[in-house]
Amino acid sequence: MPVRNTTNSILLAVAVASGACQSAPTNSSSSPVETITKAFLSGDGDAFASHYATPSAVVLSDATIWRAGELADRARSSGPAVRRWDLSSTVTHDVAGGSYMLGDSVTVIEPPNVPPIHIESRRLIQWAGAGANARIRADVSIPSRASSPIPADVLSRYGSLNGSWSEGDAAAARDHYSADSLFVLSNGEAHSDSGLDRFFSSLSEMNVSNLVDTPTTAWMGGEDGVFVAGTFSFQIPGESGPITISGCNLDVWKLDAGVWRIAVRVAQPQGSPTCLSDAS
Repeated sequence: MPVRNTTNSILLAVAVASGACQSAPTNSSSSPVETITKAFLSGDGDAFASHYATPSAVVLSDATIWRAGELADRARSSGPAVRRWDLSSTVTHDVAGGSYMLGDSVTVIEPPNVPPIHIESRRLIQWAGAGANARIRADVSIPSRASSPIPADVLSRYGSLNGSWSEGDAAAARDHYSADSLFVLSNGEAHSDSGLDRFFSSLSEMNVSNLVDTPTTAWMGGEDGVFVAGTFSFQIPGESGPITISGCNLDVWKLDAGVWRIAVRVAQPQGSPTCLSDAS
């Protein structure tokens, strides 16, 4: 357990530093990655956490999730064990309200008294805002490029979720998400906790219909976590008839009291080059 805790702390630093380096330009003499790394290594938790939006989430490759409110403490308690972090082959996509980045990450860390740990992952980062005002909304590290079959019980939950929406039952749909789930929309807007309850209720008021999730690819994140990429579509009323809106999403499923629920969902517009459902 001590090794895993150290690993998670270091991976958080890597995730933030790598993403910020590519996504949030600044006019200061120090790059964002240098600023964030300095805050982490010095244990300046407040400065470190200031680079995140509220709400936000960081998902490590073992499906461990850190929320915005705990990032400062994570920085204060983590040691300078990072020996290498790279983010390469990055693709970015700007949207109204923010941007997305998808890249390959290689991390080498050296926890005390154990051999160095080499970790490869793909990382999807969603930024809220732009320029100096940009803050990380979601940072999801997928274990590796190698995918797995979607577990049958998770696949069944997608069927149940789609059924809830087809019946117009927003409360039943909400039960497929954890109480503190973070839902990032394809326009960069985010909802969490009770805000997600209100958002789901508003979908019925807006006459959203035919909402369907189609999972396509999965990656295992330990015993109690599964990453699933897929697509979504729904319809809204238009002057000349229903308008279909579609896109891609990345879901992080976690076992919650023995039931699979979505803890983080990051949605993107259709055709985004950072869609994992389309990534090779």
